[in-house]
Amino acid sequence: MTGTNRLLFWGALGAGALALRLVGLGSSPLSSSEAVTAWPALVAALPEGGLPGPVPGSALLATLQWIAFGMLGAGDVLARVPGALLGAALAVLPACLERTWGQAPARSLGLLLVLDPTLLGIARSAEGFGVGVFLAALLLTLLLQEDTRLHRLAAPVAGLLLVSGFEAWSLLPIVAIAALVAGRWRAPTRRDQALVAAFALLGATGLLVVPEFAGAVSASLTAWLHAWDAPSAWPRVSALLRTDLPVVVLAAAGALWTSPGRGRRGAATLVAATWALVAPVSRREPEPALLALALLPSAAVGLAWLYERATTGRATVQRLALGAGAVVTVGLVLRAVSVSQVAVGNRGLARLAADVATLSAQRTPDRQEIPVVVPERADPALLWALRRIATTTVARLPADAAARPFVIASREPVLEGYFGHAYGAEPGSVVLWVPR
Repeated sequence: MTGTNRLLFWGALGAGALALRLVGLGSSPLSSSEAVTAWPALVAALPEGGLPGPVPGSALLATLQWIAFGMLGAGDVLARVPGALLGAALAVLPACLERTWGQAPARSLGLLLVLDPTLLGIARSAEGFGVGVFLAALLLTLLLQEDTRLHRLAAPVAGLLLVSGFEAWSLLPIVAIAALVAGRWRAPTRRDQALVAAFALLGATGLLVVPEFAGAVSASLTAWLHAWDAPSAWPRVSALLRTDLPVVVLAAAGALWTSPGRGRRGAATLVAATWALVAPVSRREPEPALLALALLPSAAVGLAWLYERATTGRATVQRLALGAGAVVTVGLVLRAVSVSQVAVGNRGLARLAADVATLSAQRTPDRQEIPVVVPERADPALLWALRRIATTTVARLPADAAARPFVIASREPVLEGYFGHAYGAEPGSVVLWVPR
């Protein structure tokens, strides 16, 4: 394939990845797991500050969001854009592996990275996992390059990966094992160690401007260590089968079809190593996404095998391989489209914020907002939903406040002189208490 066709292929793949990750990105509000990072980033970006929030889920993502919010303002879409852009960039990384791994497996891997429903869901959320996956893949890609000059870039990437969140502590050993299997591991020099430390510090502290973000690093390591005491991960394999069945089938085919040369045996070995390493630590909701990631290299080999058999061999084999490849590809496309339309946030909180703004405007003709009081340890998704209301304050029981504020609390206790409206029918749903 000529250089022009190669550029067209990877360009089309990148455009498709961008479309799947960006279209409808703001169709649902941020969930609690997303707002736990977005809210501290917004507070740091506001000149006047804001309500104190929890420790971010990812120091590096909080830094990226802090930069984006400071330049362009805050919103659901903008909070998710860093992960979506890095997810699209992840899909074209295999272009760098065509020479060392082979054209067909590398391009099959690119197609899987675009369509895999697990990766697509990760990329469309404002969580640190998507950032960590991209950095881990970039680090491994750099280490697998034949040009050793590119290995110098691995240290800065490793530093950023260290502060990307909870999943980084699982991804780093996977990269190390893969580099050892490929024979590309080398002991880090003092220069490498200094670069790792410098970039980790910059990523964890908002370029040294927001040192509060650094608490996320120790918190993520503590959470990861506690995950080892969690129940066994193996029951979640059934969830993996429901989510990524085409990938599992392709991975099985790729692991069985191994031969010397073209990296196929190395891919199967890599899958076995990563599966064994990842299984004990992928015990966190949602489905074991790390297990799915471990399958992708072998799945790419399986998909490449199907497409090669569709163009070579006997006519019957060609038809069977072409049909199987088409079924798998169409299944992945349909699953990817459905994942891109899934709503993840709490729409009730968005309605609550809209109602507060409307009622405040009705009760104060001079457009002066009525204070809104939230619990001391409020859900970060609630704080994010109320981000446009400047008069939001924190208190325990605000019924005695002279301003007669709106109160957001649980169903109990009932406040004297207020009437309440619940947002959500499940236990623990919030209630907006409005003065009579």
